[in-house]
Amino acid sequence: MTKESTPNDVTLAEPIEQEVEAHSEDNKVSEQEKKKFEKREKERKHLVSKLAQGNMDHLLTRVASVLNHYQETRNSDITLQTRYWEVFQSDIYNGSVIDPKDMYKLERLTSIARARAKIQNEFKMFLADEEVQVSRRSRQETEKEMQLATKPEIPLISMYCDESGKTGNFAIVGSLWVINKARQTQVRDHFSKWKTEKGLSAKDEFHFTEMKKHQLDLYKEFFDEVIKNSDALGFKAVVVDKTKIKRPIDEIIMDLHYQVVHQGIEHEVSNGRLALPRIVNFFKDEEDGQEALYETKLKQHLHSQFRLAFDDQLTLDLFNSVPSFQNVYIQMADLYTGCISRVLNHPKQGEGNHKDHFAEYVLELLRLDLGAKNDQSQDFAMVHFFE
Repeated sequence: MTKESTPNDVTLAEPIEQEVEAHSEDNKVSEQEKKKFEKREKERKHLVSKLAQGNMDHLLTRVASVLNHYQETRNSDITLQTRYWEVFQSDIYNGSVIDPKDMYKLERLTSIARARAKIQNEFKMFLADEEVQVSRRSRQETEKEMQLATKPEIPLISMYCDESGKTGNFAIVGSLWVINKARQTQVRDHFSKWKTEKGLSAKDEFHFTEMKKHQLDLYKEFFDEVIKNSDALGFKAVVVDKTKIKRPIDEIIMDLHYQVVHQGIEHEVSNGRLALPRIVNFFKDEEDGQEALYETKLKQHLHSQFRLAFDDQLTLDLFNSVPSFQNVYIQMADLYTGCISRVLNHPKQGEGNHKDHFAEYVLELLRLDLGAKNDQSQDFAMVHFFE
């Protein structure tokens, strides 16, 4: 497959807290500077959360989405503008001639460029090539910009991961994949509407460990809706018996985060649901008390392993921990992972309780049988066991 451009090795900079260190002398930073950096980091995390949700309500998020999906737009505001029109204003702009009267309806270059500058210069996300950062473009490169705009895109996969089993015999990393970027916002909006129809608020979340007995039917209905959207989604999980491995649990979980991608890619390619190359947005559930150092190591581990195993066919672009609040995809990953952990780490006693019944219901819907503790897969779901 022809590549559109060579992705940057690291397109999302380290957390902005590091900028505080870079601007400090002997760790002396004014209170005003600290507040400025803290505000900027809060805004950056809010933007990442919106991207993870597929929430395209605002210009800044829409521009960030285009920068994320189309590598070439990071180097050229003209290319960014035309791609933005194609993605978000396709009813007006179809990639060819523009009727002059329609120019008033299309998003202005100045607005798009301001949003791009904020994302790249302040948030250090989706950075342009190094030489472009020094000089944002010369007149001689205008023709190149238009040529880049016609090159095919590298498709994007968004992965939402959760982990379980740290205290049980089996450690698990489960994930929900959005393999069809065009459906990401559509699926999110579908569940937002569904929750409203059920009398739920945006704050109502679906978490396996917090499920109450009286909520069993509601949780089943939620997962029924997930299955209806399986054309755009995929469930992947990897499992290891910790009793057979003498390694720290954090190291095991870190390796499982990579393996859920590796095994999942092989599963999707073998089923013909996707082909390489791909760009990966990787989101994990934000956990209280998890050290920033661990997440930095995990991101570096994923990045290096992608290059080692897939060369330039799989590129880690965006990595972040996001709160499950208002993120339906993280909640889906939570339920899938929780069901697997329930069956493996908490064998049913007698008739079982509501959590046992829900786990059985979900795994039956997904046609996965964990009884034999061996690899299981179907078109859009898989569980891989490591010996």
